Amino acid sequence: MKPNLTVYKSSAGSGKTFTLSINYIAICLSNKSKDYFKRILAITFTNKAANEMKDRILSYLKNISEKSIDQYVLDELKLRTALNEEEIFEKASIIHSKMIHNYSDLSIMTIDKFNYQIVRSFARDFGISNNFEIELDIEKIIEPAIKELLNKIDSEEGFLTRNFMSFLFYKLKSKKSTDLVSEIENFTKQVLKEKSYISFPKKVDNDFFIELQNKIKSSAEENKKKLSQLNKKSSQYLQQNNITIDYLLKRPKIYNFFDSMMLDDKIWLQKNNIRIENRVKSGEIFSSIGKKMFDSSKRVSISKQLQIYYNEYKHCTKKLNTDIILNENIFLMKFINDILSFVERYCEKSNVQHISNFNKLINKIIVNQPSAFIYEKIGRKYKNFLIDEFQDTSILQWQNLLPLIVDSVDDNQSLIVGDAKQSIYRWRSSEVNQFIDLPKLVDMELISTSHEWENKLKSQYEMIFLENNFRSKKNIIKFNNDFFEKIKQNCGFEIVENIYQNLHQKDSFAEVGGYVNIELLDNDDFDNAICNKISSEIFDLVSKNLSSYKDIAILCNSNKDIQRIAYHLVSKNIPIISDEGLLLARCMQVKFIINFIKNIQLSDSFTRFLVLNYLFGDELDKHDLKALSISAERFEKRITSTYPNYDKKQFLSYSIYEIVEKIILDFNLKNDAYVHHFKNFALNYQNKYSSNLESFIKFWEENNHKEKIQSPSNINAVNLLTIHKSKGLSFKNVIIPFNWDRNLNRKFIYANDFNYKSEILSLILNYSSSLKDSLFSEIYEKERELNFMDNINKLYVAMTRAVDRLYIYSKNPSKSQLENKFEHLQKGYLNSFFCIQEFKYPFVFGEKDFTSTDKKTSNLSIKISTYNKFKNWKDLLKFKFTENDKKIIDKKDWGTIFHLALSRISSIDLISKVINDLLVQGVCNKSESIKLEKQINEFLLHDEIRSYFFNAFEVINEKEILLRDGRSFIPDKVIIKDNEVLIIDFKTGVEKDDHLEKIQEYSDIYSLLGYRNIKTKLIYVKNYIADEQ
Repeated sequence: MKPNLTVYKSSAGSGKTFTLSINYIAICLSNKSKDYFKRILAITFTNKAANEMKDRILSYLKNISEKSIDQYVLDELKLRTALNEEEIFEKASIIHSKMIHNYSDLSIMTIDKFNYQIVRSFARDFGISNNFEIELDIEKIIEPAIKELLNKIDSEEGFLTRNFMSFLFYKLKSKKSTDLVSEIENFTKQVLKEKSYISFPKKVDNDFFIELQNKIKSSAEENKKKLSQLNKKSSQYLQQNNITIDYLLKRPKIYNFFDSMMLDDKIWLQKNNIRIENRVKSGEIFSSIGKKMFDSSKRVSISKQLQIYYNEYKHCTKKLNTDIILNENIFLMKFINDILSFVERYCEKSNVQHISNFNKLINKIIVNQPSAFIYEKIGRKYKNFLIDEFQDTSILQWQNLLPLIVDSVDDNQSLIVGDAKQSIYRWRSSEVNQFIDLPKLVDMELISTSHEWENKLKSQYEMIFLENNFRSKKNIIKFNNDFFEKIKQNCGFEIVENIYQNLHQKDSFAEVGGYVNIELLDNDDFDNAICNKISSEIFDLVSKNLSSYKDIAILCNSNKDIQRIAYHLVSKNIPIISDEGLLLARCMQVKFIINFIKNIQLSDSFTRFLVLNYLFGDELDKHDLKALSISAERFEKRITSTYPNYDKKQFLSYSIYEIVEKIILDFNLKNDAYVHHFKNFALNYQNKYSSNLESFIKFWEENNHKEKIQSPSNINAVNLLTIHKSKGLSFKNVIIPFNWDRNLNRKFIYANDFNYKSEILSLILNYSSSLKDSLFSEIYEKERELNFMDNINKLYVAMTRAVDRLYIYSKNPSKSQLENKFEHLQKGYLNSFFCIQEFKYPFVFGEKDFTSTDKKTSNLSIKISTYNKFKNWKDLLKFKFTENDKKIIDKKDWGTIFHLALSRISSIDLISKVINDLLVQGVCNKSESIKLEKQINEFLLHDEIRSYFFNAFEVINEKEILLRDGRSFIPDKVIIKDNEVLIIDFKTGVEKDDHLEKIQEYSDIYSLLGYRNIKTKLIYVKNYIADEQ
């Protein structure tokens, strides 16, 4: 009997989506029910993948029902369903119709969306409101929680405050960074991760940390004492055996080490004493004089004894380094309870849940519940499960799905698809080992039913390899096969050897051809050299009609790299499309505008320096610029001498938008798309919030990472994206640049079940090389291995996106890196992967000059345009005004402006917005807007008048009423409550008879509209007179 749990182990371009779609359709066809798709749950990693799978399934079903499907698809379905062709055509037509009419019942979604449904269903069980909001940005939860934590430190004495102050004193004493807030913020992000939830299922008592810190302090003192005694012994040994400094090698300082250097904490880490260690272990410690002084047997005796001392030293310093590491990290660990409490309190108060919290909430309740209980809650029972990208699934996500899958697997087919080589989301808590080890369950020892689950999976398990590459041309497939095989054989990491065990792909369905070009540049300024190389290659491909812009993708390791290339390509007039590369914050002109606004708002020497550096950096050296920056007076004088239109006082009377525009005009800034979009950003902020400069700067600094030039997707432009964003995509031409900054993938690591003086600890530690020389060395090496896996997998994802051509431009390794190429390989730089390849660079494989068929897409290309020379915004923009509004703007009659503002204010909380709108429209200037707001607030101090500006009523402002005879009327304000109408007209001049006639006319009109209880009120603003009729 065929097993019901099929695991497909795929590779890049091996038809993963096709496999999922065909299996989904086969399950539907095999069941008697025509709407059986309601019982299938397909889990994907992204919304894009979910939509692609839905489209693919519906497309296949439509083509099958129309008998226009490819024969190989039909053959696959016949194989999986045991139906004949006519039966497949007939059933597919019915199922397609059912799906179209019940589209919302298609359960093809991301794991997060499925979790969201469960959390909503179990909200009461979780103790949360059932109308909570989802927060995607973790910063928005961390920031207020940290603020509350700091407020408590500032206002109370207690454990939290004492720990903070102790941490600060420790940092000062150790001469380390005292930016504790940043450290706590970074630590908080780690505490909220899934791994932390698994490591710390229960809160740890504060007293435990106090006792532990005392143990650490006592242990450190004890180890330092042992080290002192050992140093004394080794020094005495040297004296007793008449061994002087001349008898031992001076480079490294062998004698000094055993005489006194053991107590020097600077050499407690191996990287600082590695040369001494190598000499001592080999016995080659004697100088030429020493070799003459001692015979061979004496030298052997001395060497052995010094080796004994050195081994004792290593053992002692390893324990001492452990104490030091624990002491430093324990300060942050002591914040865990308070951090979790403050985050929980904020979420409860704000009625929000971060999306990462879903897995934890679900795990608390349902992991040990029967599936019937879960299905009852969510209102639907699933029988078949299809899980995509399983290598990116976290431990909790898998734990939460298991009760449902295990319950159905005896009678219903489920399948899992993944590729461990494409596991690049470890930073999102994905656990590749649970895919590698299937059907074995990983890290589930605490779940009572895990053994039973594992046995059930084993009984129904089968594994199938998807071996063919349907994406790339033959040369690229061959090159990638050989390239990664070489790395697998030489990296020395077991996990990589396991992951890449079956990496070789077949090219049976691949087209002939393909081109690979790898160049390693020695230029000192190799980043710019690479940028020039990229733009040159793009021009060559396009000019020879070998490719269009849209078929070229540049895949980068970081957003920083993307922004660097984006700027270069824009300068070369190469059209680009990129989410990350078109950030406004990267534009030098935008940076200048922001710094100039900062200087207007609150001038300081550093901001003045940045402004001057932009304006005069080419003609003045840094020393002169700093001298000019010290004095605000000298700064102003230097600016006005070159830019005579500049007037700081004038700026202060402008709105934010006007300030931005004046900076652009006064300093002749290039009017490109970045500046144009920044103007829009300033205008949108002003319209939505205010013209307060300090608030604007703060808003920009909090949101500038999101502000970018938007571009449509279906255009003829070079694609510029990160490797992570490229996953699942393919491009005819792929370029992989730079050398990848060696930033560690993780700043923190977990030490679970660590035995410290008979105490079993779970810890979060700062990840650094110092761990290597401590009792945490095994954890350090494991993390180093995983870091390498992250990098090699990223490279695999990047290199397998290519269909026709693959380019890699990186830095030429140094002589020492080539001499130690295997050690360099383990560091994970991009060029380290090429050190061990037996290539001569530049490396070329295959023929470059060929053309290929293309899909039809828009010929439109997008460039970072330069707009026409700026004019004043009032000349560029035209607002639609009433005739009355135009008279106001022309005459600037203060009473009429005041009247206009009042007629537009429906509630008190809109005062600032209405006045800001008038400012933007040019009805008033900045100083007039301040005066206007002040007078309106004074006017509304009158209680009765103020009562007309609460939003508890239905308020109609300046709405035109058109009568059948063509006449129209526009009352200033109409308030309707409980079928009672109050008509208000504001007057800023003196009392006139026709005012009463006009408002009576309004009353008559509303009477015609069917209202019976009508009141009118004339409000003479100037005299504060209100006559009720």
